[in-house]
Amino acid sequence: MNLPQQALKGVVWSAIQNWGTQVISFVVFFALARLLDPKAFGLVALAGVFFSFMELFVGQGFSNALVQKQELDPEHLDTAFWINLSISGILMVIAIGFAGPIANWFDQPQLAAILQWMST
Repeated sequence: MNLPQQALKGVVWSAIQNWGTQVISFVVFFALARLLDPKAFGLVALAGVFFSFMELFVGQGFSNALVQKQELDPEHLDTAFWINLSISGILMVIAIGFAGPIANWFDQPQLAAILQWMST
């Protein structure tokens, strides 16, 4: 397979990933909107915003660095995996530990249980 074909294949798979993510997010959003009452839906949406913010710290560009690396050793993959797993674990502990103060800051005590449950 030549370079233009590989590029086209990469673009197609990227489009499928992006559109698929958007469609799944819309379906979940719609299902939650129909199943939950407005207050519960608002709490879940607030928790979703918090986790979207936390998600910024998980990737940290390791996957991009791996894709751009010319020669890839197993140690590079292992390092990226363990760093991502460690960062995710640390963020999970932070989210569980700070769920109460975050809920108090938003003046929504029910948010603490949602944050703790979604963190695990």
